[in-house]
Amino acid sequence: MPTRSFITQRLLSRHWLGSTITTLIRRLGISVEKYALTDVHLELTNICNLKCAMCPTNRGMQREKCCISFELVKKIVEENPQTQSYGLNDWGEPLLHPQFLKIVEFLKGKGKRVYFATNATLMNEGIAEALVHMKVDSIIFSIDGAYEDYEKIRGSDYEKVKANALNLLKVAKERGVSMRTCIVATVGRENEEAIERLRADWNGIMPVTTQPRLLFRKDERKGLCSQLFRNHVIVLSNGKVVPCCADYEGYLEVGDAWKQTLNEIINGEKMKKLRADSSGTFCDFCSEYKSKEAVDRFKTNPIFRKVKMMVGNVWKCELELHKVV
Repeated sequence: MPTRSFITQRLLSRHWLGSTITTLIRRLGISVEKYALTDVHLELTNICNLKCAMCPTNRGMQREKCCISFELVKKIVEENPQTQSYGLNDWGEPLLHPQFLKIVEFLKGKGKRVYFATNATLMNEGIAEALVHMKVDSIIFSIDGAYEDYEKIRGSDYEKVKANALNLLKVAKERGVSMRTCIVATVGRENEEAIERLRADWNGIMPVTTQPRLLFRKDERKGLCSQLFRNHVIVLSNGKVVPCCADYEGYLEVGDAWKQTLNEIINGEKMKKLRADSSGTFCDFCSEYKSKEAVDRFKTNPIFRKVKMMVGNVWKCELELHKVV
């Protein structure tokens, strides 16, 4: 008969159930002896071509700017054959990596699910054609407003970004390729009133979802964050590993992907210590802008978060995506 820990591990190996199942298990007082890595975020680069109002990448980030090594990507994939899902960004614009398409091709060649967020400024026709040809699974467009609202926040040309996103949809439809896309807008004081105008501009074209702006201020955290109990990690562009996407400087470093396997890291002593008590760490400064237009990502229990998003119709789902074909 399967042991309780075996059953728990099998449940947690399902990427789409990871956060919710882990929360339920912890609420029931059941300890997870081993975490099964189901999803990896590879920060291809922490370099960005924009200087957005809400992002620390070009507004104070002290971490060395660099691109992840293709050799490290190969090492991670080969060491984790059970991991099926790879995100290609954390901080920075992934299309700036000189081997971006090579990395995508490698991952898709291994049968992996590939998704990433982009500001779309660099998504020209050639890149769009390549991504559709390789059948990338999901693309998230980071757009925080329409026209002057967008340009005030991101300092870029909204018409160009919109044209690039629409071109990708057009290419995918013409090639008969199924690709999921959505817009994610980061909501802060600067653009809270602009979200409805953004939704109106993309109505019937692509769904718009929202996330609150990170404020990085001292906050009173009630309980441990679910991010520490998810079955995924973030590999920063320098190879250091952190458990949370909000950690832009790598304060919560729990390992080095060059020196350890990711399974060793996610089940290592540093992660165990954080799961037991994250007080006195970067987690203390995890605060988010409060808005009716967005639901907290890091403080709300993931189960109740989904309910709030559905009932409030703020988010139609945790990551609402539009299927092109």
